[in-house]
Amino acid sequence: MRSVAIALAAAVLMTACGSRSESGASASATVSPTSGASATLRATAGPIAFPLDLPFIVGTNAGDLFFQIDKDGRPTGRSVHGCGTPITHISTSGRMALFNCSGPDSALYLYDDTTSRVTRIDKTEVAMSAFDADRGFAYVTIGATVATAPISMTKLLYRDLKTGATAVLDERFAVARDLRSSGEGIAIWRPRNNDSFMRSDAEAGTWLVHGGTLTKLSQHRLVDASAGRYLLETEGVDTYGYTTSNTANTFVVLRTSVEQQLTPPGIQSEKALAILDNGRLLAWRPEGGIFDGTVIVYDAATKAVVRQDRGKLSASGVLRSGDWIVGSEYSGVPSLTLRAYRSSDGMFAALEGAAISAWAFLGPK
Repeated sequence: MRSVAIALAAAVLMTACGSRSESGASASATVSPTSGASATLRATAGPIAFPLDLPFIVGTNAGDLFFQIDKDGRPTGRSVHGCGTPITHISTSGRMALFNCSGPDSALYLYDDTTSRVTRIDKTEVAMSAFDADRGFAYVTIGATVATAPISMTKLLYRDLKTGATAVLDERFAVARDLRSSGEGIAIWRPRNNDSFMRSDAEAGTWLVHGGTLTKLSQHRLVDASAGRYLLETEGVDTYGYTTSNTANTFVVLRTSVEQQLTPPGIQSEKALAILDNGRLLAWRPEGGIFDGTVIVYDAATKAVVRQDRGKLSASGVLRSGDWIVGSEYSGVPSLTLRAYRSSDGMFAALEGAAISAWAFLGPK
């Protein structure tokens, strides 16, 4: 989360103002890790050309939206002016996109690619939003100020796309660490270990938006969902017992009627990536650095590893388009490198981004 969101988490846990439900929240407890036979490691011969034909939507520091990236990693082609300040976050559903602009008038905007229309939604300093398919979307704003607390609460809101009505779903300190769209609705991640306080187990975990209420799904973070399968990731803990973005060790969990840890014993850390259209599950095992490692392909039915592809990838901000998985590496110069993996043949690609402040994928036209 960006700095403002980190600062918002630095307060004591407060009782929620919105309605919540825990009915049906608990599956059976996570069982022992699987121990299926592993497939042979495949060392990729080398990176291939980056797929420039992916349906990108990218934001710039000038507040413009572009829909192509050239071979030098620069936004190119058709553009739409979104705002007068840097675009810091983009989330999409079909041909619609939500994007945040920073600066003195930080705000959330909605872009509709069918009309090229940009609509200002709300003032907010929190760059976080997610669509509920074409029904609506959730986002976060600054909430109430508490005299005894050094920071404000944050507020979770839902906007209905058909009626335009906006409802407050919840308000508390650190109302969400992450919002994401899933096949089961909008998922809200609330870690137990926050920057300055600990949540109770009852308050922590992944919550789904259902009918204006929050229903708890799991104690773990939801990464992807499809056809009753939920790909989850345990809350990361580093060597000092704290959650951090890069050094925390996590494990991959699959939930169907029960939750089962897929990461086998002896693996120090594994990151969940995606559920493929064929039902297989992708995970990332960093080895010798967070961007060097192996993509693990699990069979969802047998839980066995069916393929291992060695290469360079980032498990941060991962999005999928077709058989491509793309993540963001923020390190060195330039600050952004897009790292991609093709699930059909296990090939890797990379592109150094230039003048890109945020990116996502649009759906098909």
